[in-house]
Amino acid sequence: MGKTVARRTKWQIARKLFNDIHLWLGLSSGLIVIAICFSGTVYVFNTELTEWAAPHLYKVKTEEAINRIPVDSLIPAVEKASGAIVTAVTIPEAANRTYQFTVKKKGEEGRGSAYMVNPYTGEVVGNSKETNGTKEFMSTMFSLHRWLLLDKVEKR
Repeated sequence: MGKTVARRTKWQIARKLFNDIHLWLGLSSGLIVIAICFSGTVYVFNTELTEWAAPHLYKVKTEEAINRIPVDSLIPAVEKASGAIVTAVTIPEAANRTYQFTVKKKGEEGRGSAYMVNPYTGEVVGNSKETNGTKEFMSTMFSLHRWLLLDKVEKR
């Protein structure tokens, strides 16, 4: 007694093909969605991680007896250090935070850069263009989240 093998109809063959296509397209698009979700989740902490990696840019030691220097007298020092014009100033409420001066050179495109200034000494402690491993990592996370790293491929 031999086994009887049921022959598949054309519809069953087509249905299996469609199911296989659906499976593999779903798995591959799922990997893309996971990458976007992961990179977005990490990028949410951009500010915290950037400030943690370079605390000298964002935090200063304060003493009760010292008053903050007026912003008007700090602008010329920032413009001299940056070689650009101050377009905005961020004055934090917390006493242990630096002032952030946004500067932009004439004809420069984009937002410009931020110079951080100690509000008690007037010292320019650094700027937003300084690079470190955390900034580069967060830049990669942003690129992965927004463009799936295709902007990095295009630049090569």
